[in-house]
Amino acid sequence: MAEQENPLDSQTPPKQEKSDIVDSIVSTETAEDQKSILGEAPEIDTSLLQEVEPEKSVSLTLLKILFSILFFSGVISVLFFTSQLTPRFESLAINLGLPSVTRELSSVNSEVVRLQTDINMYRHLQVKSFLDQFSFYGDSFMHDYSIADSPTSSRTEIEAATGRLTETREHLAQSFLSARELIAHPIHVPIVDTQYPDDASLIALFQDKLRERLRKRADDLRGEDEYESRRDYRNYMDTLRIVGNTELRNLLVATDFDDLTDSQLYNLIDQVNSLIVNDMSIIHEINKQRVRWSDIINEIEMRTKAVDSYYSQDFFDAVGGIRYTSFDFDAVNRRISIIGEIKTISTTTFTMIANLVDELNASEMFKNGEVRSFSKSGSLADGYTGSLRLSLDLEEKLITTD
Repeated sequence: MAEQENPLDSQTPPKQEKSDIVDSIVSTETAEDQKSILGEAPEIDTSLLQEVEPEKSVSLTLLKILFSILFFSGVISVLFFTSQLTPRFESLAINLGLPSVTRELSSVNSEVVRLQTDINMYRHLQVKSFLDQFSFYGDSFMHDYSIADSPTSSRTEIEAATGRLTETREHLAQSFLSARELIAHPIHVPIVDTQYPDDASLIALFQDKLRERLRKRADDLRGEDEYESRRDYRNYMDTLRIVGNTELRNLLVATDFDDLTDSQLYNLIDQVNSLIVNDMSIIHEINKQRVRWSDIINEIEMRTKAVDSYYSQDFFDAVGGIRYTSFDFDAVNRRISIIGEIKTISTTTFTMIANLVDELNASEMFKNGEVRSFSKSGSLADGYTGSLRLSLDLEEKLITTD
């Protein structure tokens, strides 16, 4: 049987025809030297653009000017205040001869400190002068008070001393109140300086400046032979001890002089003299170390009379009693040694000695009284005579001024 021909095999495939058409279009486009379908770009006349400007705005111009002024003003202000308020451009300002608030303030502060230091120096010298007067009259007051308060003083002595106390008290009040008024003034004044932010730092500053001034004045007079120069030198050096003496200042300010009794005033004088240095305070300290022999002897005699009613009446040879022949004082140990004799017409010699020791120990001036040695001779018909040696210690609180 013969093979039949497929009608589909005799026809060209549609896909192949489409591919030939696309290749033809591509080759045609390439052959036309790749010319743009829009043609060549037109040329632009740049001269037309040079004449085109944005529309001018007065507000914008003013804003630009204002911004420039503010900017340069700010820069100048920063530079100005930096040079005025800080030492950063100090050397440049000095070379250009420009004023400086920092330099002016520093100069004003230095002048304030200098003037206040002058005031403080003369004020403290016055305080020292009034305290010298207080010590001078205080020495007289303490002497008269010791007489008026002593049990061994006679009525005449007590009356005279009491009268002098009233007069001396008026002088003491005047000098004390004057010194108190001056020393109560503050030593410092305010200054504008960050180095001294509070009163404590300012007080320390002015105290240091005052000490420097006083030392300089004293050094200028050191080694001078004239009396006035030596006196002024001592005044400056003694005034140095008042500067910053808080204890002295508090004592003067806090004391109500008018309410003081004589005893309290006595103690006040002693306190003030212990806090200052001058000729009278030195004498006062020396006197405190001395013994008032008159009071001690009077006290011994008064205590002896309580045991021997005939003491010091020159009846020793006739009726006996106690008689002292010598006194010796040990300043280092504050001890008194007494040598004497005792005579009795009976056998009560030891009893009298015991009573004498007890009486001396009962005194506010003495303590630790004892018999160091004793010897006795005689008979009942002729009486008994003995020698004795006593020792006494002075009380520590005993005031010993001359």
